[in-house]
Amino acid sequence: MTVLRTRIALILAIALALVLVPLVAHADTNHQVIDRPGEVDCQNVYPDHPIKGMTFDARSGAVSTQCYTQTYWDMNMIGGQVFDDFRAAVNQGSNYDEAAVNLVISDWKAEKAAIEALRTDAENRAQVAADAHPGDMICKAWSYTSKYNGSGGGSVCMVSNTPVDVSVKHPVANPATDSVVSESLSAATPVAVRYFAKAAATPKFQGAKLKFTLPKAPKGTKLTVFKSAGSDCSLKGRVVKASVTGTCELTMTITKKGAILGTQKLTFTRG
Repeated sequence: MTVLRTRIALILAIALALVLVPLVAHADTNHQVIDRPGEVDCQNVYPDHPIKGMTFDARSGAVSTQCYTQTYWDMNMIGGQVFDDFRAAVNQGSNYDEAAVNLVISDWKAEKAAIEALRTDAENRAQVAADAHPGDMICKAWSYTSKYNGSGGGSVCMVSNTPVDVSVKHPVANPATDSVVSESLSAATPVAVRYFAKAAATPKFQGAKLKFTLPKAPKGTKLTVFKSAGSDCSLKGRVVKASVTGTCELTMTITKKGAILGTQKLTFTRG
């Protein structure tokens, strides 16, 4: 009887251990991340871990939810060595300097806002310049050097918000003496419009340098590119290299079997 009780107790102990092990395995040592099987509503179930992530195992089909603290998520977004050191401390169960971590996050957010302000400023300057030159697409460049994310930037292109009358007025025909000719002036065709939009999004600054290749002309069409005199850039085929300062003005024309589908001027200004 004693042997039977011992065996029953052992079986119960093993069963209890199998139930408890998965629960312990899903708890992060430093309580920054909570991992649970299935889908969980992090904000309602774990208010202190409102950021939700999910993992899907393609082999088993199992789904799990990761609920992160805002601090862990912000550090993850910063990335790099800063996050690696923080995560190592969390995984080891070590105490980290909370004040120092909060200072890093605050500094990162301020830098992020400053970078966005640079882009907004470039957009505003491009809009002002475009409004002053109706019909032209004006691009302004912006760049940054980040303490946490290296260097980057790009260009923002805008067109005038001011309506421009592009209609052509013809003399009224005199049925007695003139033959009536139907003629209309249309804007760029959809094919050309799509190309010009794609071309405007091509330039990307890498630090202080601007070098890019204009997209190939749409199938069945021909692209002709001219550089305006005085532009601070070089043009070889579709490859454009711009100066650190100054303006680069390009005129692009899309044709098909000799017929013009559209013409667009692009102006890139550094600074």
